[in-house]
This record gives sequence, C-alpha cells and structure tokens, in this order.
Amino acid sequence: MIHLILLSGGSGTRLWPLSNSSRSKQFLKVLRDSQGNHVSMVQRVFSQIRSVDADLDVTIATCADQEFSIRSQVEGDYALVLEPERRDTAPAIMLACTHLAMEQGADAGDTVIVMPIDSYADQAYYDGVVGLDDAVQSGFADLVLLGVEPTYPSVKYGYIVPGDTEGSPRRVVRFTEKPDGEAAKALIAQGALWNCGVFAFRLGYLTAISDGYLKSGSFDEFRSRYAELPKNSFDYEVVEKASSIGVVPYSGTWKDLGTWNTLTEELTDRAAGRVVVDGATCSNVHVINETGLPMVVAGLSDAVVVATHDGILACGKEASAGIKGLVGSVAETRPMYERRRWGEYRVLDSSAYPGGSKSLTKDRWIRFFYLLSEETYRRAFRVTSLFHNARKTQIDMGCDADKCLVIPNGIQFDRFKDIPLKPDDGWVDIGAVVRLAPIKDVKTMIYAFFELHERLPKVRLHIMGGVDDEEYGAECHALVDTLGVRDLIFTGRVNVVEYMEKLDFTILTSISEGQPLSVLESLAARRPCVTTEVGCCRELLEGAPGDDFGVAGFVTPPMYRKGLADAMERMCTSRARRIEMGERGQRRVATYFLHEQMLANYRALYDETALAFNLPREEE
Repeated sequence: MIHLILLSGGSGTRLWPLSNSSRSKQFLKVLRDSQGNHVSMVQRVFSQIRSVDADLDVTIATCADQEFSIRSQVEGDYALVLEPERRDTAPAIMLACTHLAMEQGADAGDTVIVMPIDSYADQAYYDGVVGLDDAVQSGFADLVLLGVEPTYPSVKYGYIVPGDTEGSPRRVVRFTEKPDGEAAKALIAQGALWNCGVFAFRLGYLTAISDGYLKSGSFDEFRSRYAELPKNSFDYEVVEKASSIGVVPYSGTWKDLGTWNTLTEELTDRAAGRVVVDGATCSNVHVINETGLPMVVAGLSDAVVVATHDGILACGKEASAGIKGLVGSVAETRPMYERRRWGEYRVLDSSAYPGGSKSLTKDRWIRFFYLLSEETYRRAFRVTSLFHNARKTQIDMGCDADKCLVIPNGIQFDRFKDIPLKPDDGWVDIGAVVRLAPIKDVKTMIYAFFELHERLPKVRLHIMGGVDDEEYGAECHALVDTLGVRDLIFTGRVNVVEYMEKLDFTILTSISEGQPLSVLESLAARRPCVTTEVGCCRELLEGAPGDDFGVAGFVTPPMYRKGLADAMERMCTSRARRIEMGERGQRRVATYFLHEQMLANYRALYDETALAFNLPREEE
C-alpha cells in the first residue's frame, strides 16, 4: 500500500485578484479536461492519480478554510486532515502522518509519498510514485525525492544536486535554493534537478521525527498541541537535516501554475466574462471579468487583465511573478466575495475608524431556495421534471424517488415534419433561434462563427429572434462590427417554420436551459443541432436511457468558443452526416416529444391526483 499525502494550502496572492484566502488557485476552474469541460487543478490532479496503476490511498492535508472547496470538487474515497492553524509544510505533513498511523491504521513500514495538490504535470509524473515506492522499500535511502530534469536555467526553483548523473535512484549530495541565472546554468551542467516538492519515506521514519517534537497518545491530543510543532517548511526542518537522501529523476512536463505568466500558457480561452478584446491591437492578452460590468481591452500585448469583486489587475505577464508585495499593500485583508456551505456573500463596504473599530456590510444569498425545495418535496404528492437528469437532481436534493415523474415537453410535430431539406448550393447555412440576452451567450456564438468563417468561407449564420436586453443586443452588433464578421445576418423576428427551409442545421449557445423547444423543432424538421451542455440538450441529441435512435448532433461546454467552432466545422463538412443526424433526431421527436403525448401525460397526472385526494374530475 502506498499512502499519498496531498498538500493543499496557500492563499494564491500571485494570482490575485482571482484567488484569495478562501478561493486558492488550486480550486479555480480555469483548465479544461480532454472533453473540453472546465476543471480545477485539484480535479485534474485527482483524475491523474486515479489513473495510476498502483494500490494507493489518498490523504489531503489542508486548512479549515479549504474544506468546503475540496469536498465540493473532489468525489470518491480519501481522508481529510485539517490543520487547526496554518504552520507551513513540516507540521502539516507530521499531522497527516500521525493521522495515518493513529486513525487510518497504516503500518510503520508503509511508503508515504507527499505531493503538492496543484502540480501541472504529465501522467508519467504521477505514475512515478511506483518508482519512489520501490526506492523507499529497497532501503536505498531514508528519504527519497522526485527531481525534475530542468528544461531551462530557472531562478524560481530550488535544485537537487545528485552525486551521479545516470541511473535511478541517485544519491543526493546537496541542495541549492533558487540560484541566480549563471549559477543555475552551472547546476544543470552538473546534472542538478529541480526540486518539485515530492518526498517519499517509510511512515515510521517521519513519525519518529515527529515524536522528537511532540509525543502524544492519540491523534486528537497531537492535533490539540499542534502549535508546539516548529513553524517551518518540510525542506528546511526535515530534508536538509537528513543524512540519507536519494532522488528519482523525472523527465516530462512539470509546471508550477502559480503566476499569471505560467497559468495563461495553459488557458484555452483568452477571454472570459463580459469582455470585448480588440484583436487588431492586442496580442497574447488574457482577460477575465467576473464583475458583470462591461470591459473593453485594446492596445495591449503580453498582458493579463483580471477584474473580480476583490480588485482589478492589469499587468505584463513577465512582471506577474513580482506582484505579491504590491497586492499586499493595496488589497483587502479579507475576500470581498466568498462561497460558504450556507450560500454566498459579497462585501458591499468595509471601513475602519479611529480607535480601531470597523464596520462590514454584506449582501448575502442564503440557501433559502434549497430549504424551500426540501419542504416542498416533503409535502408534494408528485414532483415533475422535463428530463431524466433534472429528476436525478431532484432526488439528490432530497425528493423521494417514487414521487418523481418525467413529463417532457411536446411540440406540434406536423408543423415541422414535412419541411424540405435545403438544396446543396455550395453554402452551409446555420440558424440560431434566440433572443438577444446575456443568458443566451450570443457573444460566444459570434466569436465561434468568426473563427469558423476563417476556416470555411462559405458559411452563413442566421440569428433569428428579438431583443430582450437592448444594451446586450447593441454589444452583440458592435462585436460583429469590431471583428469584421462576414455572412452573419440578424433577421429579427421571423416565422421559424418558413425560415427553416433556408437552414442546414441549427445551434444553441445558452449558458442555462431546460428543454429548449428550438432544439426539438429543429430536430422535427430534420435539422441536426450543435448545442451547449445545458439542461437536457445532451439527452435530446444523444438520447435518454432506452433511446437507441443514435446521435443527432454535437454537444460542447458552455462559453467554449473553440469547442463550438470545432463542432460547427464537423457539421459543416459533411452533408451526409447532417442528413443522417437530422433523420435520427426527427424519429426521436416523433417518439417522445409530441404535443399530444405531453397533454395526455398531464391529464393522467391530474386524474391520479384527483383520485388520491378524492377531488372531482372534469369529464372530457
């Protein structure tokens, strides 16, 4: 058995204002997985750990402030050890090892491997725990480190200097902490490796060291006396005092995504939030806007612009590693926005007065909706939903599964079923039946179509619908002008049945939906769809359990312009695929989503309710 301890700490001030003491960098969902879904560093690491071919158990050592974030993002079996106070990595590792020995029943001879929870690395990095375990169990050294083969002379990392430059593991002769550029070059020439903060040892080795500082009869006693442990890093308190140290070299991707410069290298999206970036005057610029206010960025190069409730940062990427001191001089000492178990809050005003008194004004969103839901579910006779995943959510929120009933929307199928397919005229026409409103995310649609048009010139986009939000509508039109998008038509309100004859397929880019009628109508007319992963769109396009009609379109994550452009390109490049998908979709609608079926289902529900409560029933 290998016991993996993941260290989760830090306030992420180098990624201010996106990260803070309650939302550390490892929990920011800024990366994407292989499916294009947003994931955090923690979620990415756990996915890689679960792919390791070894008998592992996982313990996360963290502070109470991060407990909610970890439990919200990480599912499965793991132990969580909470520090009573932050005292650096040495006491945190000692606490976790004491928990392994006294609470989890780990054997003193078992291998323990300590890793940061937020490393950005290849799968081979995590597979390397097997080699570390072998080195520890062979007795090669009391303490074995993982060393990364350097790719450049970094001044940001410490170096491990082994006695040999070949083989694995290797004896360690000394350490050098963050050298200057010339010294780093010399170290690399000697075969030095980057210290990535990964340590392996037998459990008994570390508990013996802990006993030298604090001997206790139980884990609870150890934790209650936590302040007696030295407030120091594991490198300084343990590693540099060890007499028997080895290192296993690792050659592959490894990064500390702790600065905006390194983080933006791995970001797929260059802009997030309510943002317009002038592509003609900006290059290598990343922008994140969480405020909801409009933001325009122009004339910048090699920069990052971030706006949150905690503050605003405009910084050159190379200079981003040095902002910690500047942030400390201006930023609030508490987060201005935070999610808690009971809900979330935003600080409206924070003031200090002579004499030391302070005032704080918060705007809170309590989980009142969930409390109402629980009580409503308890009292309800039946609870309906439009689709299977919504029913699952109701059950997860506490509703009795026997009360839950799926009654999908239905459309007037006959209006759409005989609409002829558009003749092949060399152009591909894409339709979007949508209101101009932020929730429909028309801006991502425009950006994605702009990218698609660069790849395939003979495509047209028809945006059909009225304007719900005048300001947002004006921003959408301005974005088209700014980008110079060609072959994009805002039609205004139209007769969708008549206009459908002009279209090859349709798209939907909403960030929130239930069971969109526009998708059902498109499929009824044998037009396949590209949609975002919202509501029941995946069920509509790929089928619910028991539905074997086949795939009738493509699904992409919300606000993912490249994924949307890629999916539209796949649909554009094969007329045969579009026809086949359209026919599948029409058969699905004809079977499950008819207006008459919907009415019959509701009548049956009302009859059942009337019978159960002895209510009069209206005769048809």
